[in-house]
Amino acid sequence: MTSHQAMWMNVLQRFLIFNLRGAVESTRLAWFLQRLIKQKDGIAVI
Repeated sequence: MTSHQAMWMNVLQRFLIFNLRGAVESTRLAWFLQRLIKQKDGIAVI
């Protein structure tokens, strides 16, 4: 493996890890919003 390939693998790995974190955060946010909406007697106030 050349250093160029290694660099791209590193970039790709970071990108995937970052996306995974983003997915977890957005899932948490969606879950939190759903709970918030349910607490407002089914009326969505956004």
